[in-house]
Amino acid sequence: MSIFIKKSKLFLREKFKIYYDYLVIKNSQPLLILQMAKTGSESLFFSLKNVGYKGVYRLHTLTQNYDYYNYPYLAKKNKLLLQRIQEIKTPVKIITSVREPVQRNISDFFQLIKLNDEFQTLRMPPLLKSYNELAEQLKPNLTLSELQNLFFQYYPDHFLCLNWFQEEIEKNFNIDVYDFPFPKEKGFLVIKKDNIELLILKLELNNNEKEKAIKEFLNLPYFQIIPSNITEKQQFSYSNLYQDFKQNISFPTEYLDKLYKSQYTNHFYID
Repeated sequence: MSIFIKKSKLFLREKFKIYYDYLVIKNSQPLLILQMAKTGSESLFFSLKNVGYKGVYRLHTLTQNYDYYNYPYLAKKNKLLLQRIQEIKTPVKIITSVREPVQRNISDFFQLIKLNDEFQTLRMPPLLKSYNELAEQLKPNLTLSELQNLFFQYYPDHFLCLNWFQEEIEKNFNIDVYDFPFPKEKGFLVIKKDNIELLILKLELNNNEKEKAIKEFLNLPYFQIIPSNITEKQQFSYSNLYQDFKQNISFPTEYLDKLYKSQYTNHFYID
């Protein structure tokens, strides 16, 4: 098959996806699972699909297109969702989650590099320079110390959480979550403003409490969180290294201060 035919088929497939999503989104009451990476969105998405919930859209950003330079279909889909939310007057439900920032960063770092058993193959968004630089540094049998150095030098999202709610929730939906006290022990909060209903969940909350909160928020008779197939052991064939990394990594004081003295951490975690 010629390159021209392959590109033509890809172009037509993307066009079909965009048109299909336009029809679905235009006639749906969308539920957005809008969360930072590694905060439980995949498990929540498939659990809702499992109980037959319609119109569920899972995404990590509505504002930034850095993940989508090679995926115009996804960028277009985001625009359609925002347009639909602005058009309809009935309530639009959004679920988001928070996670302790250091643990989120480590988990995201290992998820993004997705190394194979030989610690040689790297899959990553091809246009992100930091990840390409990281790929060039990866070699078989990296030591824990070497991997830690790569984490600090090349992982680009150490401080993503600091402005995520301003960029994704406040800019798009005119909701400043920091205006609403978060019940840290309870572990979840519902915010209602205009036609937006926003549920904020702590990832660390036990599943029974999450299920109760989601059932009430979505008015579901039954809901159970099904763990994603990507568990720690399944996700990382090198799980021992992952555990060693979490337990032994040494963080600079200024790094921890920037995260733990932030508005994000104080609002959701520190009394």
